[in-house]
Amino acid sequence: MIGISRGIGLGLGVARAGGAALWYLAGGAPLPVAAYQPIGAASLAASYTNLANPGTYNAALGVAPTWASATGWTFNGSTQWLSTNIKPQNNQSWSMLIRVDYWLAVGGWTFLAGFYWNDYMSFGFMAYQNVNVFFHNGGAYIKAGMFSQGVFAIAGNKAYLNGVEAGTIPAYAGTWDRKIAIGASFGGARPSAQSTYALAIYNSTLTAAQVLAVTNAMNALTG
Repeated sequence: MIGISRGIGLGLGVARAGGAALWYLAGGAPLPVAAYQPIGAASLAASYTNLANPGTYNAALGVAPTWASATGWTFNGSTQWLSTNIKPQNNQSWSMLIRVDYWLAVGGWTFLAGFYWNDYMSFGFMAYQNVNVFFHNGGAYIKAGMFSQGVFAIAGNKAYLNGVEAGTIPAYAGTWDRKIAIGASFGGARPSAQSTYALAIYNSTLTAAQVLAVTNAMNALTG
């Protein structure tokens, strides 16, 4: 039996997708803590809705990004960012996927989504001057090169790029007190110039098959 919150999330997500299967549940993925789909949204205000559980962890300002139905959220790399108010556990049990069409890392360190606490306790996706991409979930897996578009994912201690496992993220113990941001790190630090189509955050570890399925479903989203 579908619970009340899950039912609300399913109903809103199906309506947004025109009756299609929900991208964030593809491959049998569990219901996420939050799922945002600015591409195809009816308005900037509607794009902030957490499709998986409307009213809980809706995206909040920061500074509003530029929005268009066909391109989702566009962050300027200086002032624009959003907050999710979600604080994951530092035990490598969480997962996050984000689809971007554009990512330009200039002027040092920039975050697609997540937060930086220190080198050993951070969460999300960071780049350094278009040289390396960091997949954080406690520690960091560092992938050489800059990948300006695609689906970036962390699932437990694994890093994925476009549905393909890229490497293993080392674990580090400790307690952090920062929350996941979009378009920057916590509090708007390390802002990123990017266009974001969709983002999902899970308080569980997706399997490789689920990461691939959700990646493919995210890639099918259009405005």
